[in-house]
Amino acid sequence: DTLATVLRDVARMCKYALDRDQLVYLDRMAARLGTTAAVIRHSLLWLQSRGRIKIEEFLEGDAMRITAGDGQDQKENAAILQAELEEQLAEVRAYRGFFRRAKVSELGLTSTK
Repeated sequence: DTLATVLRDVARMCKYALDRDQLVYLDRMAARLGTTAAVIRHSLLWLQSRGRIKIEEFLEGDAMRITAGDGQDQKENAAILQAELEEQLAEVRAYRGFFRRAKVSELGLTSTK
C-alpha cells in the first residue's frame, strides 16, 4: 500500500458517501482496503487538512458524518498527518511481511495437518 493509493481510495469512498448519506465507517473502509482503522482515520484527517472534506461529527461506533470541504489547504497540518500516515502504513506492511513469512507455530495457531 502506498500513501497515494490509500489516499486515493479513501477519497473515492468519501465521494461515494457525499453523494449518498454523508456517512463513513472506519472499520468498513479499513476492511475494504485491507488496512487498519487508524490508517483510515489519519487519511480522513489528511483529506480534511487539504480542504477536500470536512468531518462534521463523530457518531456512535466508528461512524463519521462528512461534508464537502472548503478547499482551504492547511499545509503544515497536512505534512504532520502525512508523516504519521506513512509511519502507520510502514507498520501495516511490516506486519503483513511478518505474517507471510511466519510459521504457523509462531503465530499461535494450530496446524490442521
